[in-house]
Amino acid sequence: MKVHESDRQLPFTFEDWNKQTPFSTYIKDFNSLRKFLRLIAYGCYYRNIFPNFKITKGNYDKKLKFIRTFCPTANLRIDNHNRNSITHFWGDAYHGADNYLISLFKTKTLKPKWLFFYIIILQIIYASDTPLSTPEIKKKIEDLINNSTLRSWYSGYLQIETTDDHQFNDCLKLLVKAGYLKSQKHGNINVYTKDDRPHLDLSDLEKQQLDAAIAFYRNISPCSLPGASIQYILRLELKNQKNNNPARLYQFKNNAFIRVIDELWVDILLHAIDNKKFIEVEYRHQKYWSGLPVKIVFHPFYCRQYLLLRTKTGIVWLRIDFIKKIRNAASFSLPDLKPQRESIIDLRLHAPTREKETEVLKMISDKQQPGFPSVQVIKDAKGSTHCLLYCKDRLEILPWLRTLPYVEIYEDKKNFLRNRMTNDLKEALTNYGISI
Repeated sequence: MKVHESDRQLPFTFEDWNKQTPFSTYIKDFNSLRKFLRLIAYGCYYRNIFPNFKITKGNYDKKLKFIRTFCPTANLRIDNHNRNSITHFWGDAYHGADNYLISLFKTKTLKPKWLFFYIIILQIIYASDTPLSTPEIKKKIEDLINNSTLRSWYSGYLQIETTDDHQFNDCLKLLVKAGYLKSQKHGNINVYTKDDRPHLDLSDLEKQQLDAAIAFYRNISPCSLPGASIQYILRLELKNQKNNNPARLYQFKNNAFIRVIDELWVDILLHAIDNKKFIEVEYRHQKYWSGLPVKIVFHPFYCRQYLLLRTKTGIVWLRIDFIKKIRNAASFSLPDLKPQRESIIDLRLHAPTREKETEVLKMISDKQQPGFPSVQVIKDAKGSTHCLLYCKDRLEILPWLRTLPYVEIYEDKKNFLRNRMTNDLKEALTNYGISI
């Protein structure tokens, strides 16, 4: 390949970079990765099982390549099980409070041409003392290219003359939306200036204290990504200073890092709740729900987040990790809410010894806290021990019921929970290639 003289200042030519840089590795929509990341986080599925979840082996390889590129090596491990390699995430609250999955959000498909546009636009506007219009910005870019020692490289790569105003304005609007620029009206013309953000004149000690405060609050906040971005900037400023990682000061129980992949939906839902906007939710199994979002509930023990959606038929609990899409919906009249009836779950204990039965009863009594079902322990005529759980939503405590040993769900003729747990077990075994 012929190398121009001006290209010798670069470690490669732009033609080589265009071919070798794996831009196909980047993603256009992070939502397409959510399902894959969650399956990897479970740590129990190998490559040949992923087609059961409608992820082809080729798609598996592509997504895994992306994760390996951006996820820290120490947090991605491979275990061998029965000659199958299982890739999984590694790292929890005992290893620190920094979420290693946040690095995945720093990537997005971006053509090299537009990457250079963003950089050059910011350089030009931040160097100008007066607001600039779109034609003025383009003229300054042309002058910069013509006067640059890398003229042939810039002109061939950016092709400013073939970029129409619509594309260029989209680029400027994105920078305004991101908070890097401010847009003003001068007559009928939009002009752009730098966004004068207040500079915090903090000492190194104050920066470390602020860093520690952010490390705490972003781990207890519904959305941690904004805090992580601020923390990244602070740590760049503290890079040359002796600074112990403040995330090591805290240990957060039941803080699953994988929750971060649902923060896009959480952010949208919180805005809808604040503005009382009706939405339509595309749920798993091609189900659609329309209604008014009421609140988001987080169950620390299950590490799950739920959306309470008020629909025409009443309140519906939707797991946020099963939400595929959220759209705006037209408002409609909602019926008055009726008090939810309380259900009784009858658990019969089959512990082999009195000591084991006491352990199980303690496990149940330890869960007595606000928001958890009340419990009544009784003995039947045959001397068997029963625990009666009084709850409003039986499915809500289903994950917890699976953790109890020596327990039989003793129900009425419908056997709703028994059948549900049996079907869930069959589905799990089927995912492992085991049929019953």
